[in-house]
Amino acid sequence: MKQTEQLGLAILGYGGIGRLHALNYAQLPYIYPGAIPRPHLRWVATSRKETARAAAAEAGADRWTTSLTEIIADAETVAVDVSLPNHLHRDAVTALMEAGKHVYCEKPLAGTLEDALSIARAVRESPGIFAMTFQYRFVPAILQAARVLQG
Repeated sequence: MKQTEQLGLAILGYGGIGRLHALNYAQLPYIYPGAIPRPHLRWVATSRKETARAAAAEAGADRWTTSLTEIIADAETVAVDVSLPNHLHRDAVTALMEAGKHVYCEKPLAGTLEDALSIARAVRESPGIFAMTFQYRFVPAILQAARVLQG
């Protein structure tokens, strides 16, 4: 994908973290001018029509939905940010990966080993790219805690 192209994006879930991700996607072209495709927020999805509609308006998304199927069917949406409650990750990530979408998933990946293994299978079999959030990994206090715990 060329740096000048747009990346069709959807956000599933617009609680605290989905909302923060929407804000951050809007800032990326200013932080990395010309270095990455411009995120284009095509969809915001929540569980209720009224919250989805309000979230899309606030985030500047083209569309809103309560249906993952609509997002999957949209050929112009190539990447999906899964910011749903943790217990909903398995079904959403699996369906998106099976559809060949690129997925960025908020942590934790899953609440059970079974869910994590199901997601891992879908990721291995998909042409899509999967990534998961680890935003605190390199925070100095976290690195120090890891050193202390390792002895």
